[in-house]
Amino acid sequence: MVYTFPQGNKRIKLKPGEKISYVFKWNQRDENEMQVNPGIYYVDVEVVRDDGAKYYNTSNKILIQYPQGAMEKTIEPNQSKTAKGVTVILKKVELTHSEVRVYVLAKIPSSTPKPSKIPLPEPTPPDELWPPLAHYQVNNDFQKSKVIGIRTSKEGYLFTWVLDPIPSDAKEMTFVVDKFGKWEGPWRFQISLT
Repeated sequence: MVYTFPQGNKRIKLKPGEKISYVFKWNQRDENEMQVNPGIYYVDVEVVRDDGAKYYNTSNKILIQYPQGAMEKTIEPNQSKTAKGVTVILKKVELTHSEVRVYVLAKIPSSTPKPSKIPLPEPTPPDELWPPLAHYQVNNDFQKSKVIGIRTSKEGYLFTWVLDPIPSDAKEMTFVVDKFGKWEGPWRFQISLT
């Protein structure tokens, strides 16, 4: 949580299909009055009915941009690092105005599913890969990143991390995979952004 707005004290009754809007102003500062970093911020809305039931909506978001704009490009470094018997390949980095996606292939020793004569759905990655942890640094700004996807492939496990946008004038990014569940890294990648 970055900032909380106090709830109103006015009760509003809505008819079926009726819509209302609520305008609020945010000075882009957190609870400690510190300027927040550029990136995507999700707006959580809590609605309380007369009977006390609460409903939450988190589908709204705010994008705070860098004054100089965000970098928009795709980089395919295909860098490979090995630590403690696990090989990790940084496949691709997609930079857009709203987010950065980092695609990593990890060749982790694990049991392989037995072949079947009937088509089966894609195997689920094993629980022992959880949690996959990573962080990154751009312009001396350290950030944690969250994984949004793990897929099984013939080559290994494909991980996707989503990061905040990167300023258009950044020169280099460091992306570090700290661990894949029980497999400790680090696997450190230096990515030129120029």
